[in-house]
Amino acid sequence: MHLSPMAMDNQPVPVPLAILAHKIVPSDTGPKHLVLVQWQGLHPDEASREAWSTLKSLHHLEDKVLFKYGGNDTSSKNELQIEKPKRQSNTPLHLKDYVLNS
Repeated sequence: MHLSPMAMDNQPVPVPLAILAHKIVPSDTGPKHLVLVQWQGLHPDEASREAWSTLKSLHHLEDKVLFKYGGNDTSSKNELQIEKPKRQSNTPLHLKDYVLNS
């Protein structure tokens, strides 16, 4: 297990607290995945955009997992699902003496 050092050159090493947002930006070498990181011990206004690949190689991010946007882990129709018939709608009994205009 790789743990990042607590200090380097007598300066504290910032540790990611949360991933606040993510986006993909075009670049000359291909699209880059950037994340907005809130750092532990710093105010949320001091969050910074970081390259996702660099961030995950430097820090243990198990509890800060990013899920792909628009993902769906179920199919639109599962073969185990049973089609239920549409529910019949009946006029309430207390309105049986009234004529309803449709």
